[in-house]
Amino acid sequence: MIYNNLFTIHHFSNLIIYHQNIRGLSNKIDEVMNSFASVRPHIVFLTEHHLQADEIMTIHMDNYLLGSYFCRCLIKQGGVSIFISKDFLFQDIDLRMIVKEKDLEICALSTHISSINLLIICVYRSPTGDFGYFMDHLELTLCRLYKLSTNIIIGGDFNVNFLESTPRVQRLNSLMASFNLFSVITFPTRNSDSSHTTIGNFFIDTNRFKFFAHPLINGLLDHDAQIVVLPDLSAVQFPLYTRIIDSMSTLKFIELLSNENWEDVFHASEVNLIFNTFQNIYLRIFHCCFPIRRKPSIRTSKPWITKMALKFHVLRKVNYL
Repeated sequence: MIYNNLFTIHHFSNLIIYHQNIRGLSNKIDEVMNSFASVRPHIVFLTEHHLQADEIMTIHMDNYLLGSYFCRCLIKQGGVSIFISKDFLFQDIDLRMIVKEKDLEICALSTHISSINLLIICVYRSPTGDFGYFMDHLELTLCRLYKLSTNIIIGGDFNVNFLESTPRVQRLNSLMASFNLFSVITFPTRNSDSSHTTIGNFFIDTNRFKFFAHPLINGLLDHDAQIVVLPDLSAVQFPLYTRIIDSMSTLKFIELLSNENWEDVFHASEVNLIFNTFQNIYLRIFHCCFPIRRKPSIRTSKPWITKMALKFHVLRKVNYL
């Protein structure tokens, strides 16, 4: 779904995002809305909604639209969804080609807030899902969607404990960091008498955005909701980034490609799997050899531009459009 009237874009000083592993949404809609009524988030992530496609399309949440979703077909339960404020323009992003039940359940949408392009991604990985598939196809998704002009916010239930420095947590954090994304949830999101774990999280570019994160303990489940607030979006200044491509990095790229044995590619049984495996290896080496680096900002002062001249320039541009 996309709304095309560019002149109805609203400007917000703060962006509030909410995530809850809900474990079945159909009988908890009122409880969910009551739980965040005082917070009034603009974007709502709900993981493990347990609904079929025809069921989630009938879900009504006051002042929200169903922006994007994934529902399981073969296995019961699971699923992810993004609800977004009716005040926002958005476009659903089709990720059905990389979704695999339990291993990587994902949905996404793009929106434009206060002159900022945002790519909003919600994910769920089952505790018994294939972690290798999750990582490989999440990386492939980010490689396809990532642009320097777009700001990615990804959150959901990853089912790894971010409170511990395990190999899985390190691998996931390293992948996200390669796209300038860093986890912001440092408190437990699932609590029981015997354990406290952080399995729900958000990843944002903390070099670009200020943020506040806090739990929302609503008593719905042993999963506590997470709230992330990005304040003062209208004042965000975006740095410039570039890839380092020179003779040394090019030689390293060629060397790593030549040293790769490509066994996974040759042993793949299907054409699509062969291509995806090749692309994953190629992009991993590419990002390793040609990393993105922040360019120093150069301010160019133009004192001769008065406020009246700037206003005239903006109005002229709008009339031209």
